[in-house]
Amino acid sequence: MTMFSVKPTSTGRPFRGRFVLRLSGLVGLVLLSTATQAQPAIDTQIRDDAVLTTLPNQLRLDVPVGPEALARHVQTLLQRARTTGDPRYLGYAEQALKSRPETDWTPRLHVLKATLDQSLHRFDAATKRLDRVVETSSTSDPIAAQAWLTLATVETTQGHYTAARAACDGLSSHRGGLMSRTCHARIEALTGNAESAYQSLGELLKQGDMVGTGTGRQWARAIRAEIATQIGHPRTDEHWRMLLNESPDDLTSRTAYADWLLRQGRPSEVLVLTDGYESVESLAVLRAVAFERLPGRSDPALVERLRQGLKEAQWRGSGQHHRTLARFLLEVEQQPQEALTHARKNWDNQREPIDTAILIDAAETVGATETIDDVQQWLRQHQQTDVRFSEARS
Repeated sequence: MTMFSVKPTSTGRPFRGRFVLRLSGLVGLVLLSTATQAQPAIDTQIRDDAVLTTLPNQLRLDVPVGPEALARHVQTLLQRARTTGDPRYLGYAEQALKSRPETDWTPRLHVLKATLDQSLHRFDAATKRLDRVVETSSTSDPIAAQAWLTLATVETTQGHYTAARAACDGLSSHRGGLMSRTCHARIEALTGNAESAYQSLGELLKQGDMVGTGTGRQWARAIRAEIATQIGHPRTDEHWRMLLNESPDDLTSRTAYADWLLRQGRPSEVLVLTDGYESVESLAVLRAVAFERLPGRSDPALVERLRQGLKEAQWRGSGQHHRTLARFLLEVEQQPQEALTHARKNWDNQREPIDTAILIDAAETVGATETIDDVQQWLRQHQQTDVRFSEARS
């Protein structure tokens, strides 16, 4: 049933029909299609003993009782979701959190719930929860720094740069150094100072006393790679390769690099980069686009699995993944008007540069001048420039 899933293992435990459906309904990786053609019916009459998928043996579904043990458990599940691209781990995290009433939650559990909400694009819920954490946490509480950082990320994703800068200020008051300065550099890059932000991060990473933890250094390098992509820096390729050499399981960087390679006209390299990652939605769509751009190359099975994902999403009525759906409709299915609909819905909710670029691509294809004007106005308001934007750069 679920298109994107972990490959079965011969020793894994089977999940039975009704239980799987309840979990997949929470966070199934779905795509919503507005295509006008008739869609085949989806069979929902599944026996209770039907085996739909098999999970790895190492996955534990029993939930710890204590709040700190529960927090560690949820954090592990969220990390697995990031490194595998399997959204079911988000479902397990949500179920685990429901095992304990919120009145008994620690600040750490609230931040983890906000992180989960962010992953599921529940941005308003995440922001409200994080606001409560930072308002009630003492300046000496280390969880407040994580709350400020997560809040900055949520606000930046939505294009709320004034609020994001304030959150970076809050982070600085709790934890200075590389993390807070990277937080500010990211905002500066998106509000008219990309070149200087790129240079300042480079200088910070050279300073021994600013190297910080491995996580902080990795994040700073990832943000610098994003800014390099934004300004078209000649070292962009080097930045992304360095990140993936250090962290091959960083799916966010792998997706960003694959997108950059496509925009550089290097689809063959995208096939290498995405080989073995067909179960990750964002990478699967980019792989399908790469095949479209290579004469004589194709993967009909991949495209059919993507289509099946669209059908399941239409059945569920979820619109969580408008970005990847818009890309698939525009460049694989050649349905630009439907792609524009989803790209606009996505941009109304989140405004990272890649979201803006996809909206511009779709709008240009169908000649949607009103949409392009809206984007131009917003970009001018924030003084945001990006080499991936074409018509909107004028």
